[in-house]
Amino acid sequence: MINYHLRKATQVDSDLTYQIKKSALKEYVEKVWGWTESFQQEYYAENFSPAHMMIIEVEQEAVGWMRTEIQEDAIYLSDLYLLPSYQNKGIGTQLIRQLQNESRAKGKPLRLEVLRVNLRAQAFYQRNGFQKTGKKPEKWIMEWQ
Repeated sequence: MINYHLRKATQVDSDLTYQIKKSALKEYVEKVWGWTESFQQEYYAENFSPAHMMIIEVEQEAVGWMRTEIQEDAIYLSDLYLLPSYQNKGIGTQLIRQLQNESRAKGKPLRLEVLRVNLRAQAFYQRNGFQKTGKKPEKWIMEWQ
């Protein structure tokens, strides 16, 4: 099991988080909407907000990031990205377990959305107890209670 550390993201992390998201998600975005690098960079820069965002570090190297938000009805995991070389090493499972513990302690379900074409992510969430509870045109809504 790999030890990791979480740190709050700052405005300086915009390029870093973009590159991590691109490495983890590009193949799926290409399948759904297509990928135009200039559009993706511009869209990300315009919408980047480090609020609720945590950088995942292993030995002081950023290897991923996640964003969660506690709302009235649930805890939302809106983003969880790991560099491909750090996937399938237990980091994601450890993070999900922490969120599940927080969800249990607060008495709120844990919700997320996942692209329908991202079968690996769906399988990961299902292995960790999430169930599909709804759908959007390109995404499944999943929940853990």
